[in-house]
Amino acid sequence: MTDKEKENNTKMEDNEENEDEEEQDERVERLLEYMESLTPYNPQWAGPGDKDLQQAMGDVSLVENDTSEKNDGADNKRKTSIEIEPNIVPGCPVGITMTPGAGRQMIALRDIEAGEVLIREPYLLITPKLGAPPCCLDCLRLLGAKPTEVCEACGAPRCSPVCDGKGHSDMECKILSRIGLKKFWAEGKEAGNLLKQVNAIMTPLRTLMLVMDNEEMGSLVSTLESNVARRDIIKDSWDTERKLSSALKILGVNVEEMMVLKICGIFDTNAFEVIGHKETEGKARVIFPAIAMMNHSCISNTSHHYREDKMFVRASQNISKGDAVTCSYTHMLWGSRQRRKHLLLTKLFLCMCSRCVDPSEMGTHVSSIMCPKCSDGLLVPPENAKEAWTCSSCNGKTEAKIADTVVALAEKNCGKFAEATDYNSDIPALKDRLELISSGLGYQHYLCLELRRLIVNAYMKGKEQELKLSDSELWEVVDFSANLIKFADKAEPGYSSFRGDLYLSHLRAATTLLYRYDKKYPIDENKKESQESDEQQKLSSQLAGNSVAENITNSNSTGDESTPKKIAECHLDTKVLSAMGADALRILKYDPVLPEATKNIYVLYKIYTKRGHFVLSR
Repeated sequence: MTDKEKENNTKMEDNEENEDEEEQDERVERLLEYMESLTPYNPQWAGPGDKDLQQAMGDVSLVENDTSEKNDGADNKRKTSIEIEPNIVPGCPVGITMTPGAGRQMIALRDIEAGEVLIREPYLLITPKLGAPPCCLDCLRLLGAKPTEVCEACGAPRCSPVCDGKGHSDMECKILSRIGLKKFWAEGKEAGNLLKQVNAIMTPLRTLMLVMDNEEMGSLVSTLESNVARRDIIKDSWDTERKLSSALKILGVNVEEMMVLKICGIFDTNAFEVIGHKETEGKARVIFPAIAMMNHSCISNTSHHYREDKMFVRASQNISKGDAVTCSYTHMLWGSRQRRKHLLLTKLFLCMCSRCVDPSEMGTHVSSIMCPKCSDGLLVPPENAKEAWTCSSCNGKTEAKIADTVVALAEKNCGKFAEATDYNSDIPALKDRLELISSGLGYQHYLCLELRRLIVNAYMKGKEQELKLSDSELWEVVDFSANLIKFADKAEPGYSSFRGDLYLSHLRAATTLLYRYDKKYPIDENKKESQESDEQQKLSSQLAGNSVAENITNSNSTGDESTPKKIAECHLDTKVLSAMGADALRILKYDPVLPEATKNIYVLYKIYTKRGHFVLSR
């Protein structure tokens, strides 16, 4: 952390402390009143926690699960220093408080178990991302620069005449008609850049329309932090927003510049990014006033899913009474310096969570790089960005400028892949880049983790894509997803969405391999008892009693993270996969990809019941 970053962070904290305490109390009271209105969406507040997933999912009760001990929280153990008062929302397990140093935050009012649904909340506002590519203004589905369907009244792009989205209102239509989009389409022109500008004004425009149309909702919006004064510390941070104010005035919307800045600040501070349409990559920024009260931790204790216009928040780890309820505002695969820089620029605070203050990042060493002076150690980045990097093995020093340059060049080489949206044709290039980057930075580096994630996603993109892959490609998915799960054990433990997606990819590839084996080598019922070889039985006994994460880590571990072991890595264990399947269903319960997991669990269970417990070795 540089001296300038520390200075800016101190200024931001001072501004926070100077805010009117009475005004903050009124905001908390208004938010709690709003939370009470969410009771109809949260039937679990009236009864036991929604955590008995086996009964809810039916067939899942047939799947073995040995993972009851693996979801204890690893971070988030700092107690609040306040006395917790009863929440005005009966049965709600969380409340909102003011805490010194943290401001308003959501805390647990009782002990919460991993898997419990804490809150369901419909969105208050939904808009395209600032400057997003052309999309349907009803459902936010991505479109081309020259959409085939448009609103008959104003010319705004639509995905179809019968789109079931609710975003494009009559008032919005009237205002956008002044842009003249219909004339563009009539002349056969493309308007990609113009539509990006239209998407940019949607955030202040839709917020202003809500505030003018509903005074109660307007008062709710005003309870959310905008951090306008704090953002002024960052040079030129409001240039784009000031242009939006001018654009709205041209369209006949008489609004003061400060109001536009506050609205944009509210979105920057509080909005969640969600998928705008289930069949596309379209993304939206969405305001959920209650859920926005969760503070940040790079190792959070909740996960969230957006489904049917509502956000579901679940405990991903056990949360003790009085603990902060947290979510992550940044990308968990990034290194600490990248995460902290992103949070400082976008959320205006310097993260001091347990992962960020640990140079090894919970033992993952995702920001460390290979030492050029020895073959065994890793250069660990210091907290002070100007200090030399020190090797964990030989204690050798490398100047900060040299280490930073190596990482910067690697990031530049990986940049085009991070910005792409379709990786199916780039798998060979991704694999070549992975080999290159890992040889210079080490297989554990966050850039290598990101490349492996992209490769897994590219292989598994699309329904039943695994059926089109070769055995060697499927084994690659198994290996890469297992390596990422090993990282997630430390960096994002518990029932996280990231882990659920990895479990699903692992399951899809592994189940397909087992299915092919089952078809190729049909079992002889008379010899079923002797089906397992001595080697398989030995592996099974070694795996018995371990958690899913331990089994995956052990069965896919590599001595130096680059050379796979012949036996310890290359096998699939039906017992381990069964337990993983149960966890996947718990994690993905509110995720649209759940049917994929259910299908694979069904196939796995059929093989399991026919063959019994066995291990398939590569």
